[in-house]
Amino acid sequence: MTLSRALLPLALALVAVGCAGDSGSAYERGVAAFTAGDMRTARVELLNAIQANPSDRRARLLQARIQLALGDGVAAEAEIMRAREQGVDAAQTRHLLAHAKLLQRDPRGALDEAAQAPEEHEAYAARIRGRAFTAIGERAQAGAEFERAVALAPDDSDSWGDLGRFRRDGGDVAGALAAADRAVAGRPNNVEALVLRGA
Repeated sequence: MTLSRALLPLALALVAVGCAGDSGSAYERGVAAFTAGDMRTARVELLNAIQANPSDRRARLLQARIQLALGDGVAAEAEIMRAREQGVDAAQTRHLLAHAKLLQRDPRGALDEAAQAPEEHEAYAARIRGRAFTAIGERAQAGAEFERAVALAPDDSDSWGDLGRFRRDGGDVAGALAAADRAVAGRPNNVEALVLRGA
């Protein structure tokens, strides 16, 4: 999954200075772990950050993204709702809530939420719509959404990974491998893409 625009500058700064281990605040360590793909460590650090400052909306949103990466749609939705209660614009979380709904086996709910995502989150929303359409057996629409996601975000590893899995499931092995290569190029530690590529 990609970082939101609000988190990306901080994440890049943390990576640049090599802030690993015990350096920085719990939130900063959580961002660093999230960026490195270590979601379990990121989850613990964000729990600590939220405990220290329950009204930190950044921490709530990042924890939601971590829960999504861990496949826990219920926990992710709870964090999204807490962030909204603390003043986060609901529109800026539509794509995340769509993902959470999908993880809770509610593809129709996911489609409803993703349809309301603003333009800056459209690539993410398209990817979730692709997954949701796949879940309800609408493969033509799913394929169009996955293609839209990579067109909007050509460097997004998760979008290419989803497209690769879709192509593989449709019997397009060569297309799946090409998409997996793009996914790994975008994020070398994308485990799902590495598995898809056969690494």
